[in-house]
This record gives sequence, structure tokens and C-alpha cells, in this order.
Amino acid sequence: MSEDSLSEDTRLCKGKVLFPWHGRLGLLLIAVFWTLNWTLPGLRTHWGFFPLWLGYCLTVDGLVFLRRGDSLFMRDRKAYALLFLISMPGWWLFELLNLRLQNWVYLGMEEFSDLEYFLLSSLSFSTVIPAVFGTAELSGSFNWIRNLPNGPKVFPTRRNLIFFRSFRIGDVHPDADLAKVFLPLCLAQYFLPDRAMEPPIRSSITV
Repeated sequence: MSEDSLSEDTRLCKGKVLFPWHGRLGLLLIAVFWTLNWTLPGLRTHWGFFPLWLGYCLTVDGLVFLRRGDSLFMRDRKAYALLFLISMPGWWLFELLNLRLQNWVYLGMEEFSDLEYFLLSSLSFSTVIPAVFGTAELSGSFNWIRNLPNGPKVFPTRRNLIFFRSFRIGDVHPDADLAKVFLPLCLAQYFLPDRAMEPPIRSSITV
């Protein structure tokens, strides 16, 4: 990115500070809410999760800007804020699937009304996509990661196509692809046997 294409705020960050203001704000949020979350007793994660992970998102974005002179937040702040909104329904989809699979459970749900739980959970879920995208950009800023050798290549030869199609029950019947989605949900004890033998992960809202 050329210097002329940078916004005024971006030029200010590049010219006067090594670490942008939103990155420093992120570090402050992490320091405060990490400490509170591990020292205060009782209910706290329901209000401490979002600012803690918002701090992570801002810190990572600041590190990306520090390394590259560009970042998700600096490129388009409205689009960056939109990532938080998109993340909410994105993670609720996993929660919907988990109603059947029970891969994890939340302790302390009974302390909140359904509306309170929905709003607080949505706020927490909003940080998932910004955190993932920011971490991906930060990882991609390191040469040793970008220069990692490519893995083995699989070419679409007739033998390879036959081999991989042998694992697709969708080739047996057109409706079988739907079965691959719904059978684990309806009969998890048979189609996810390893999962059925393990207790769900317990994520605590209270501790």
C-alpha cells in the first residue's frame, strides 16, 4: 500500500507511534478484564467475556498494522464492525447443532432469563469472526509461515476420482448427501460413536 493511499489516521499511526491507538486500547482491555475474570468470585464471565475478547481482536489488529502498515480495522472500520454482527448468527448456527449433539454445555444458564441469555451470548459470539480473521492476517504477516512448503498435490486422475468417490454415499443416491448432514444429528450415538462415549465439554458462565 502506498503512502498516498493511507488515511489520515493511518499516516498518524505510522508517523508518530509504533503501535496504533486501537491496539493499545486492546492491551488495556485484556489487562483489565483478564485480571477481573480470574480474581472476582461469582458471576462475571457474562459481562467480562466480550471486552476481554474485544481486547484480543483490537490487539491482534494493531499488531497486523504494526507489521504490515495495514489491517482490517484501518482499511475499513465499518466493515470491521460488520464482522461482529455477522459473527453472531454464524456461531448461533453451531449452538443450534449442539442442541442435538451436546458437544458442550454452559454452566450457570439458569441464572439468566431466556432473553438475557440470548443477548449476552450473542454479544460474546460477536467476537469469533473478528478474532479468527485478525489472527489469520497476523499469521500471514510472517515470512516463515508464507514460505512453508506446499503439501502433497492430488491430481484429478481417474484413479483418484474413483478412490475419493468411494467415500461419498451421495454417489449412491441423490438424497444421500442430506443424510450425511441429518443422520449424525438424529442418531448421534451410531454415527458419532466416539462422541457418544465422551461427556460434553463444560463451559462455565460462573467461574
